[in-house]
Amino acid sequence: MGSKLVIAFFLFLTITAEPAKITRAVECERLASSLLDPPTHPRLSLEHQICGESYVVSLHSLLSVDAKGYPTWKLLDKISITGMRRFEEVHDTICSRNGTDDSDLVALGARVGPHELRNVRRAWKIDRRQGRFREVSTAGIRCTPYYPGGHEDEWWRARRQMEREK
Repeated sequence: MGSKLVIAFFLFLTITAEPAKITRAVECERLASSLLDPPTHPRLSLEHQICGESYVVSLHSLLSVDAKGYPTWKLLDKISITGMRRFEEVHDTICSRNGTDDSDLVALGARVGPHELRNVRRAWKIDRRQGRFREVSTAGIRCTPYYPGGHEDEWWRARRQMEREK
């Protein structure tokens, strides 16, 4: 009787078990990282990556710093953005809402000139207590892109080329 029960249980598991899902690992290209707090007391950081077809912004909390000064970060939350439009960009730490600086804003939008992101389509605010991103209204959000090395010129050249091709 016991062996029949074991065989019946095995057949039940075999029939009802879902097939294993096979997924390909997506390689991510790290674009940038930024501290949300002063370098003397870092607690949170953001990392920007491109992972396949997605633009990913992840929020990290500082766990420890080793004897050589290398930090260990813990992933708290991430935003995965798909369907970005041509010339849209994601900005953080240099945004304001209604003229008041807010380093906890992350915004997605298109530039209106070499020094300002105004057409904000989506925005998130970092909830520091919960360690999460929460989507917020885009009303009144402006960001000033900062690109050391003069990347603004590259952006404008590409934009002019695209307009000529229309």
